[in-house]
Amino acid sequence: MSNYTEIKKINQRVETREKKAQKDQKSPLLFASIFATVIAPILEAITIGYLGTTSSPVDFSSISDLSQLNTALELQKNWELVFDRNSSFAFIVLAITVLLHIIAAVLAITKSQRHSHYFDYKELSDTYNLVVTSYGHTQDRLSSIVASSLAISLSVNGVEDVIALFKNNHNEGGEFKRVKFSEAFGPILWPFVQYREKIFGYNGDSLYNFAIYIYEEEQDVLRLAYRECDNRINTQNRDWQPGKGHVGITFMQKGLRICNDVAASTELSPSEKSSEYYKSFVSVPILAPEDDESSNVKPIGVLVVTSSHIGQFEKEIIKIPLETLAKLFGIVVHEVELFYNMSTEGGRDENSEE
Repeated sequence: MSNYTEIKKINQRVETREKKAQKDQKSPLLFASIFATVIAPILEAITIGYLGTTSSPVDFSSISDLSQLNTALELQKNWELVFDRNSSFAFIVLAITVLLHIIAAVLAITKSQRHSHYFDYKELSDTYNLVVTSYGHTQDRLSSIVASSLAISLSVNGVEDVIALFKNNHNEGGEFKRVKFSEAFGPILWPFVQYREKIFGYNGDSLYNFAIYIYEEEQDVLRLAYRECDNRINTQNRDWQPGKGHVGITFMQKGLRICNDVAASTELSPSEKSSEYYKSFVSVPILAPEDDESSNVKPIGVLVVTSSHIGQFEKEIIKIPLETLAKLFGIVVHEVELFYNMSTEGGRDENSEE
């Protein structure tokens, strides 16, 4: 069991105790408050009022003979007996009421403190939840960084292999033999396709698509040179004019672009928004080794990664890996151009595309 799974289980237990604490503090606190503030004071007032009534009901001032005196004394005696008996009961009631009043007051205070501590606990729980979420996100980022580092290392090896292939690809007569884009770009792109789940967060339901467009200056068009995608995608392999669509816009602006909801974009055409295969994308310009985003030199092409899921890409995670990959493609195309220019008088050969 992973640490993250264990922390999630702990978090569930914390939430259960939190709900129970919230439920348990309501009813006792309400009863204790009502009794301490309403019921107990009323009972105490009634009891004390009764005990304060000490005047005798017999009026001795109106007695005129001995027989009336005897009768009055008998009534006084009976009243004192009843009063003594009721007074004892009243004292017991008063004592119990005062005791319950004290208990209710203490209970109300402690429950109130518990209620206050509950919110302290709630804040602590929320902070804990944030830590758990951050831990999971950090774990995902760390996994992505490790996978990206491995993919970049393998892609660099691929660049070296491709350049070596071009250098050694001469026949006995000295004629330079063309190599297809799949042979040049495939080994470099493969590690990122292989580790796409770790780097970009793809899952079984998200359809991936990696495409490389190379700019053809004579026709002023960005043409698809190489693609690796999910076999469930029905590809069209269309060309893009500079400034048109996310490929053309990225080419013109020479900067990384991310769109995590194609349908909400104000820059894309209706045809781009309607595709079920492309819900989010990231586009990166492919620049020559000596070029940068601030120059007026046109990019070599554009690297595009798309997904059928909304919100697939997080800039902080994918920016460096994809920009590095685009630089590797720029190095390869630049080196290939140098070899071609040394071996032939032409530039890029249109027949080199797949």
